[in-house]
Amino acid sequence: MTANNFKVWEQAENLSTQMYFVELKDSFGKLSIFLKDINVPENTLEIRFSGILGYRVFQEGARLRLLNQDSTFGLINISIDSEFLRWLDMESEEMFKEWELKHFIVCNSDNIIDIVAVECPELFRLE
Repeated sequence: MTANNFKVWEQAENLSTQMYFVELKDSFGKLSIFLKDINVPENTLEIRFSGILGYRVFQEGARLRLLNQDSTFGLINISIDSEFLRWLDMESEEMFKEWELKHFIVCNSDNIIDIVAVECPELFRLE
């Protein structure tokens, strides 16, 4: 089993992990993920990515191997050396090798969202 080398993204270290999925918008090269706090549902967090190469969404039950590999996942996690990035490197015949791609995983109570991006996301609190 190959390691994924994930860590909690430092800008998200203080965010609640008790969030549930509300909406995902993919528009004009930007991906926005909207989550609500389970304890304070009127608080919405928007995680906005620019410069995405791709993403995938799975219910958490479909990603048990990943979750069992590392129980320290936060709300937003990052890796620059993951199985997903290695697969993308192989599939693209190393087309993006020089791009310094990042693999983000957004873990919430409903699903796990993998995002491959060049840039880190922006966070917005909506009330």
